[in-house]
Amino acid sequence: MVRRGAPPQWGRGGQSTGENPKIQRKLPIRADAAGLLQLSQDAGLKQVERIVIPQLKAWKWNPDLATHALKALAKRGFVRLCLHTLNVMRRSEVTPLTAHYNAALAASAEVKEWTVTLFLLERMQQDEAAVNDDTVKETMRSCKAWERALEFWMLLRSRDTGLSVASHNHAMAAMIQAPKLALEIFENVRDDPGLGADGMSYSLAIACYGRLQQWKDSLRMMEEMSNNALVPEALHFASAISALGRSSEWERSVSLWQDVKAGADAGGFFAIVTTLAHQQKWSLALEVLKEMIAEDLDPKQTMQGIVSKVVDRSGQRTEARPKGGRGKPRGRQRIKGMREKCANGREDARENSPDFDERHFAS
Repeated sequence: MVRRGAPPQWGRGGQSTGENPKIQRKLPIRADAAGLLQLSQDAGLKQVERIVIPQLKAWKWNPDLATHALKALAKRGFVRLCLHTLNVMRRSEVTPLTAHYNAALAASAEVKEWTVTLFLLERMQQDEAAVNDDTVKETMRSCKAWERALEFWMLLRSRDTGLSVASHNHAMAAMIQAPKLALEIFENVRDDPGLGADGMSYSLAIACYGRLQQWKDSLRMMEEMSNNALVPEALHFASAISALGRSSEWERSVSLWQDVKAGADAGGFFAIVTTLAHQQKWSLALEVLKEMIAEDLDPKQTMQGIVSKVVDRSGQRTEARPKGGRGKPRGRQRIKGMREKCANGREDARENSPDFDERHFAS
């Protein structure tokens, strides 16, 4: 029983087990990270202590406040500050919960620092913090190579054999560069009565078969979805179009596109334009690109830039040049004209991520 005036008891996943959960709703999520965000990302442990220690009493009553602060740091990629904050909590006997570790894992994922991820997973095990879908998601995001993702997946599976379909999907996505391994995960999910593949699982399976240039198996996955009462959506059609394109079956890609383009999203346009461009079907690719721009599905000009590069690098340059001169290839001229018509186009912002070493998370 929880005594009157005593802090509520919290489970390892961060959920209250007290008798009166309404108490938590009376404590608003404040901007507790304001002081931490004013620090430089290389700030030392003492600087973090001066800000965090006064907050610990409130964090003990409502762990969501600590989660909010750590998430704010994670969004900026302040890995070192997240690690220092967790250390201060542990030293002050405010044991970090799953949600806190997941926020720190998100920071590690932002800078693709797998050594920090491994350290955090070890600390989670020490603190008996449960592994959930977000843990797997952020762990997989921290991996640049599929080999590392496989190692982490085996580690997480050894700790918790009851991971959900979503966790398996995160692992498949991280190992998409090794399609045979990703398909093994898919088959395990599909054949497990307690799990069962969902729409995302099938989308990833279609993409894997496409990478293996097994387009018939990609289409078979679409049929299998229907047999399992799963309705293929725009995501699945886009994956199937890409799979056909990887097998040089561009005519089948166009046929499928004609059937589904009425409900296509940006992913579907991306798939068909890329397929046609790589097959050097410039006129068809540019016609579809015009439709994409007309529907405002390429505001950042991502697709236009890709097609432009493919056109420039192709062996069609000489054929595309105007007669009697050394002008730019017609493909580039046409794309440039469409760019000028796209008034809302803008370039993606790139953020510089700091480097970290083991000293940053030494307790």
